Amino acid sequence: MASESEEARPESALLSSDECFMAHCLIVAQQSKDPNTQVGACVVDVKGSILGSGYNKMPNGCESLPWSRNHKHRDHETVLYTKYPYVCHAVLNAIISSKGGVEGGTVYTTLFPCYECAKLIIQSGIKKVVYFTDRYEEDTESQGARKLFETAEIDHIEFSGLKDLVIDFTNPRTPLKFMRE
Repeated sequence: MASESEEARPESALLSSDECFMAHCLIVAQQSKDPNTQVGACVVDVKGSILGSGYNKMPNGCESLPWSRNHKHRDHETVLYTKYPYVCHAVLNAIISSKGGVEGGTVYTTLFPCYECAKLIIQSGIKKVVYFTDRYEEDTESQGARKLFETAEIDHIEFSGLKDLVIDFTNPRTPLKFMRE
């Protein structure tokens, strides 16, 4: 029998599932070698277990390809000297690394998916996307993804919750400190 000092922590001291999964994505994103955009993603099944994680990276064995973005000049001559035709997006890597069935699950991602990843999400049977930011919302890639999600009735929700999360690896007793919005 638990004494009064051994009561469960209050709900306000706990991270929600959405907060845990998004924090996971933010940490995974730090593995990306992309000098401009680090993206992390994970796939969560209907029971709330992480099936797979990924970050934006070059295909296996192709690490020497360029990370340049030259975003304003994606013409046929210069595109092969940028990352765009080569990089594997975080969502793609999270889905292909998933162990078990993703159908009915949720993708958490630090950046709103592009239309290519949206197609993969839809074809995989994933039903929900939670994203941290849509900083490219005016671009064709984001607009196309939104249209696909709306047509396929995929929920796509901007993350809300934590305002600040600090991980202190020197303090094993209370390594996490967080503040909500």
